[in-house]
Amino acid sequence: MGDGHRPPGDATSSSADAVPLDCLAHPYQSLDEDGTVLAVNEAWLALLGYEREDAEGERFGEFLAAASADRFEARIPDPAADGRVTDLELEVRHADGHSIVVALDGRPEYDDGQFVRTHCQLREITGRKRRRRELDRYEAIVEGSTDVATVVDADGVITYVSPSVRRVLGYEPEELLGENGFDYQPPGDRETVADAIESLRDDPGGTRTVAVRFRRADGSWARIESSMRNFLDHEVIDGILVHSRDVTERMEREREFRRLSREYETLLENATDAIFLLDVDETGTDVEFRFEQLGRAHEVKTGLRTADVRGERPRDVFGEDQAAAVAANYRRCVETREPITYEETLSVPEGEFVWQTSLAPVVVDGEVTRIVGIARDVTERTEYERRLEEQRDSLDVLNQVLRHDVRNDLQLVTAYAELLVDHVDEEGRAHLETLAESAEHAVELTATARDMADVMLTTADDRHGVALRSVLEDVLDEIRSTRPEAVVTVEGSIPRETVLANEMLDSVFRNVLKNAIQHNDEDVPAVTVSATARREGEGEGQGDAVVVRVADNGPGVPDGQKASIFGKGEKGLESAGTGIGLYLVRTLVDTYGGDVRVEDNDPEGAVFVVELPTAE
Repeated sequence: MGDGHRPPGDATSSSADAVPLDCLAHPYQSLDEDGTVLAVNEAWLALLGYEREDAEGERFGEFLAAASADRFEARIPDPAADGRVTDLELEVRHADGHSIVVALDGRPEYDDGQFVRTHCQLREITGRKRRRRELDRYEAIVEGSTDVATVVDADGVITYVSPSVRRVLGYEPEELLGENGFDYQPPGDRETVADAIESLRDDPGGTRTVAVRFRRADGSWARIESSMRNFLDHEVIDGILVHSRDVTERMEREREFRRLSREYETLLENATDAIFLLDVDETGTDVEFRFEQLGRAHEVKTGLRTADVRGERPRDVFGEDQAAAVAANYRRCVETREPITYEETLSVPEGEFVWQTSLAPVVVDGEVTRIVGIARDVTERTEYERRLEEQRDSLDVLNQVLRHDVRNDLQLVTAYAELLVDHVDEEGRAHLETLAESAEHAVELTATARDMADVMLTTADDRHGVALRSVLEDVLDEIRSTRPEAVVTVEGSIPRETVLANEMLDSVFRNVLKNAIQHNDEDVPAVTVSATARREGEGEGQGDAVVVRVADNGPGVPDGQKASIFGKGEKGLESAGTGIGLYLVRTLVDTYGGDVRVEDNDPEGAVFVVELPTAE
């Protein structure tokens, strides 16, 4: 390596022009065409920490990391290419084991056109490489961040804005450069930011956090939370660094949560029903319930307090005997994942109550996390229903007595009165006729009372289709046979319509017809019956119906009594009638969803109008 200590010349220089290598300030090495180190200088040895004998004669690739060795072998040396290599970055292993990064500049030397060596100068760039890597990482973080980094001067003018502003606010960064940030905020928020900047001026390195509105590119308002830090004296940043994030959705959620919380607290405080909340903990197949909160009405009604029951299990609150049934219903709500309603009797500090309880599960991610319970005190209603049931039973017994015992006895009275006619004188016959009439009236009364009892004992909507013509014709035949003194006629034909009613429809027409005859002061009572089908849109009322009109030639009904004649106990006219018959008519027609009213007949008398809905 005799000429290895000569200084490098240009591509056409010869070794005679060389200067001592150690006079060179930068690390230097020369390589042959195979990349073997021919010579190094002291600066090279100082940089890499090797002894000269460990370096010269070795292939330079042996000092490089694998990736750098491949890159070096592809570029240095290249005898066939008359050119230079500049800033080739290589990772070189130091003698103590750590790595440094160098930039290699290579220049080949030729003598009479023949390759002699490659002169290489090394520059350590480890720090620069690290700084560039950190800068690249910072730029990637800034670019990928959901926060917007902004630099503003002391007057609020934007001098830098990160690319993430595109995603957050819809602006291109260059659109905002040079703009005053205050112009994008409503007046009230401008004051907030201005006060924060003012307070930061005298606080180098200090931070402030503000929550303000900022106008998006589309004109809508974003709510942003900004952290501001004073870097006015920083030679690079030279301003106030602002990190902003869009918190619009979060603030909307928080506002909605606050609204719901207020409503929830208001509900718990003011609801008249007993509201309670249960925490649900499902562990495998086991479910545990613990009370979380009781509404104000619950506390007042039961004597239990939230502070005493929070975190407690049902058995801790109600005792072992009641807890099994209580927990069973809670468990049923969890298993069905559906609201349930039931009645239960519970003993609490304020006494024993019957509750109608509704439970609703709160399901989060497929799991029931809470149960909302609403319990209504139905103790009085339950007691009332019990008494009502007893009364219904008593009414049923009375109905049986009317149907059989009283009616049978009255029929015996009528029969024996007929037998006595031939055994008494004229005066006695007059008394027997009065007796027979009274007995007959009493029989009719028991029939009406029986029908009224049947109506009162009906517990469900038993309406169904009933053939109107058949019922009305049967009642007309009955009236003609039992009231021979009256003339009952039918005007036109009775429609073959099916109406919504039940088996007691005949009582409606029977009582209307009997009323028209009994309250008639003419020598020969005359009653005319007509019926027409009315379709939707024809005349008064809604929907399809059949209108039955019963017209008489009696004294009529005064206008002042037309509305009250169907009241319970109203006789309508001065007569021997009880008034219960027309009350039964109104009750039944209302049950059917129809209407009944009284109109004036022309030229005299009254018309009872019965409207019945047709069955679909």
